[in-house]
Amino acid sequence: MNRKFVLHIGVPKTGTTTVQNFLDRNGESLGAEGLGTLRVFGRKNNPGLSIYAQEFRESVNPRRDRRRKLGVDSPDKLHHHRQQTEEALQQEIAGIAETVHTLVVSSELCATLSLEQVERVKSLLAPYASAFEIVVYLREQYEQFRSSYSTALRIGYAGTLLEWAHHNKSKDTFFYDRLLASWEAVFGAEALKVRIFDAAELERGDIVCDFCSLIGAGWRDHYSLTRAANESIAAPVQEVARAWNRALPPRPDPGTLAAIYMVKRRLGSGNYRGRGADLPAAEILALRDAYRRSNDSVCARWFKNRSELFASKLPETGSTFTDQEAEQLVTSFVFSSVTKVLRGVR
Repeated sequence: MNRKFVLHIGVPKTGTTTVQNFLDRNGESLGAEGLGTLRVFGRKNNPGLSIYAQEFRESVNPRRDRRRKLGVDSPDKLHHHRQQTEEALQQEIAGIAETVHTLVVSSELCATLSLEQVERVKSLLAPYASAFEIVVYLREQYEQFRSSYSTALRIGYAGTLLEWAHHNKSKDTFFYDRLLASWEAVFGAEALKVRIFDAAELERGDIVCDFCSLIGAGWRDHYSLTRAANESIAAPVQEVARAWNRALPPRPDPGTLAAIYMVKRRLGSGNYRGRGADLPAAEILALRDAYRRSNDSVCARWFKNRSELFASKLPETGSTFTDQEAEQLVTSFVFSSVTKVLRGVR
C-alpha cells in the first residue's frame, strides 16, 4: 500500500522544533486521523534523512557532526548507512497500519540540500509514495538571523549579531528562490505548499494549527499542546552568554564541560526569553537589499497576489527593558547558573 508523504523541510527558525514536538507527542491522536510518522530517520527532526541524502565530507566541527553520532565517519560507512536506512525503511513501512494514509516527515535539515541530494530523497521514498507534498515556511531573512543568534549563543558562539549575520548571509538556504527551485525541479510545483512564517498569516496565529491544517489533520481539542521551543534569549542575557562563550577554553576538561552544560540549560529556561539583540536600521536595510532579488522572484512565482514577500516595515528595535530590569534579569541568570554549577560540583 502506497501512501502520501508530507515532507516538512523548514526552513530553520520557523517553528520547526515546535511542530516536531507536537508530532512526537500526538502520535496516537494523529494515527486516528490516518496520519503517521517514521522513526527510521531518528526522532523528531529526522536527521537521518539529510545524512542519507548528502555526500560524505570532512567535518569542520566534529563535535557537532550528526553523522559521527551515527558512526558515519567515512565514505564506506556512509554507503553502509544508506543500505541500512533503505532496509530499515522497508521494514518500518511494512509494519504501518493500513488505516494510515499519510506519512509526515519533518526536518529543517532538508532545507540545505542541493538538487542532487533532493533527488536522492525522492528516490528513497518514491517506492512507497502515492504522492508527495512539500511544506515549507519562509521567514524574513533578518528575523532568521536574529532568532538563530540565540541558538548560536546556546552552543558556544561568541560573536556579535552583526558578525553572525555576515557569517550566514551568503548561504544558499537564505536565498529562497534557489531553495524552492531545487524542490520544484524534483517534485513539481503542484507538490509545494509555500507559507509565510508570520503570526498574522498563520491559522489562529499559531504554527502548529497552521501545519495541522496543511496536512489535513484539522484541529482537535484532545491534542497534547507543546509550548514554543528554541525561543530567543532576552538581549541582556545574550551579552552574558557571549561573554561566557568568549572566556571558555577551546578544549574544556570534563568538569568544565559539565558546568557549560548546566549554564546552557539555564539559557533554555523560559525565565530568560525575550526579544534578543537587534541591528541598527541601516544594517537591516543592507541585509534586505542582499535578498531583494531572490525574495521578489519568490513573490512573483509563489505569491502572485502579494506586492512583496515580506513586510517592508522595520522592526521596532531597542531594548524593551529598563536598566533596572536588565540588571535584575542578568543577576538572576548569573546567580542561578553559578548555583547550578556549584551544586553539580558537589
